[in-house]
Amino acid sequence: MSFKDITELEDEWCGCGRVFLHLQGGFYVLYDRSAFLFWKNVSSMKLTMRFVKSINREIVKLGFPKNSAEKWLYGHQVFNMSDNVLYFDTDWTVDDEEYMVFLDTARMQTKAADRMTPTVSVIAGQPVYQVAKALALQCKEVGRNIFKPDLYPYGNNMKELSNDICYYVGRFYDNDDRKQAAADIREACLRLEHELTMLSEGKEHTLSRNTYMTLCDMSNSVRGQITALVLSGERKNREKENTQISE
Repeated sequence: MSFKDITELEDEWCGCGRVFLHLQGGFYVLYDRSAFLFWKNVSSMKLTMRFVKSINREIVKLGFPKNSAEKWLYGHQVFNMSDNVLYFDTDWTVDDEEYMVFLDTARMQTKAADRMTPTVSVIAGQPVYQVAKALALQCKEVGRNIFKPDLYPYGNNMKELSNDICYYVGRFYDNDDRKQAAADIREACLRLEHELTMLSEGKEHTLSRNTYMTLCDMSNSVRGQITALVLSGERKNREKENTQISE
């Protein structure tokens, strides 16, 4: 099934406790609502979130090996919907607040790994993505040297924000709404620079001046390049509109 088919299936059964499993290779994979119901009621397995361009939205999934199905599906009567789609019925329900926690958990668990990888391979060759990735890797390396409990929140925030920047840059190239992606990038960069300032100017002076300046320069470079790309895109759109009008 395509991602469009999967999300439509989940939406169709949003008001009940039916859980769908998709056989993919040697794994059963659950998406969105089904993943939430399983995660809440059976096992809080690791979640993965990714943006799917074809449906212009993020999806969440979890999965387990086919050969362990008896363990995870014990007590449920499983039916075949098609060769690769199974389901079982429950009286489980979706609570909106709990579902938001589920989504936040998926984002947090995905940041350090998948969010470092652009959704389209060509993005990796773009100069601004290269800077964003280098920034994230350097922040991760610097964060390893921060062990003091009172400074740990700043070090952890620094790593998380740099991962966000890398992720948002990937989204910028793989999203029709580039203005929103650019706004997310600029906000994350400014927040990162604040965290760096706290680590540099605090009484402990955890960051050296050179490290602070290097990381801030990289963050500024990302912001500057993204702004230039947005302005360039707007100029091209105006030129295209003017051409169409003149014709």
